[in-house]
Amino acid sequence: MSDQNPPLVTVLMPTYNSELYLAEAIRSILEQSWRDLELVVLDGGSIDATADIVRALARRDPRLSIEISPGLHPTKRVDTFIRSARSRLIALQHSDDISYRHRISWQVEAFKDIPDLGVCSGMYRSFYHDRTACPKMEGIHIHQKPETHDEIKAQLPFWWVMHSSTLMIDREKGIAAGLKFSNEFEFCNDYWQSVENIQKLKYHNIQKELAAYRIHLESDAAQNSDKMKIEFLRLKQKILDNFGFSYTDDELAIHVGLDLLPENRVRARTIAEFDATEAWLENLRVQNQDKKIFDAIIFSTLISDLVRQLNILKHAAFPEIQLAARYSASERQRELLEIKLDAAETELAIVSSRLDFMLSELSAVFESRSWRLTKPVRKSLAWLRRVTLGQ
Repeated sequence: MSDQNPPLVTVLMPTYNSELYLAEAIRSILEQSWRDLELVVLDGGSIDATADIVRALARRDPRLSIEISPGLHPTKRVDTFIRSARSRLIALQHSDDISYRHRISWQVEAFKDIPDLGVCSGMYRSFYHDRTACPKMEGIHIHQKPETHDEIKAQLPFWWVMHSSTLMIDREKGIAAGLKFSNEFEFCNDYWQSVENIQKLKYHNIQKELAAYRIHLESDAAQNSDKMKIEFLRLKQKILDNFGFSYTDDELAIHVGLDLLPENRVRARTIAEFDATEAWLENLRVQNQDKKIFDAIIFSTLISDLVRQLNILKHAAFPEIQLAARYSASERQRELLEIKLDAAETELAIVSSRLDFMLSELSAVFESRSWRLTKPVRKSLAWLRRVTLGQ
């Protein structure tokens, strides 16, 4: 594309040694229903066949090009190119993910419908890279995302509710706001840029699936999981500080553990830890009411939903809590005794059945071998049979 007639959309694809999945990722962009675009692969100096794959595909489609910057971190490559690009809209795409055919078209429409929109993302589906080997896990999870700016902002203390492989940015608005992806975080840089810019840019999530996110062992997340955990703790602390929340060290540890709630999991292991987690959520609700950080109704509704989800997990882990809520102390004790009695009767029935079978087998052995049963033996066998049958 010439500088005199740039496309409306430039898609940036940072990559490094991505020969396994690169061609599929590139084709998913070049085959978009929205044709007025260019795709620039920003390579960090790959030593595999990455560059050869791009050049081969570029010979078939002039909208594809590659820029190689050995040793330069992918976020710095993105920031540098955004400032030099001529397109109005800049989209991002991972080199191992797949954009659905109407992704770019739907996002362009969103920017037309929302004139002050600065950053747009959308829903996506995660899948394992070997889709034939794991057919039941194909599309293991559809990631729902909050739609409006205020909903996105309210959830940022808990998790990043955009998605880097479906991001589209109004370039001029982003530059004016100082948006940049290279910051103090190596792996959570995209999350932090949203926190930094949520007050300066309008954010929006399209309520449609835009892309498929590939889970595989070669990804940065898989190869740097320990580093990411350390960085995530520092990120969560910085986010709470950024929004003005007060907390103790114990509350910070609880807050970091809340990232598992969307997966219906929690780090709490005891009733006291569940109660402490709920207390922290209520603390956040009160602080927001006092400091007016987020929309009061949206944030309060979010906290109520999280508390409800937390209690479901708590009751699943400790079913006796449900009994405590439904019965008085004496009734609860009787209910627990009845549960234990039912379990004991079931176990006794199993033992009796096994013993009866053994007695039958023993009698058959005696009969088959014509052994004479003495009177004491016959009486003992008869007694055991009556006991096993409950007579």
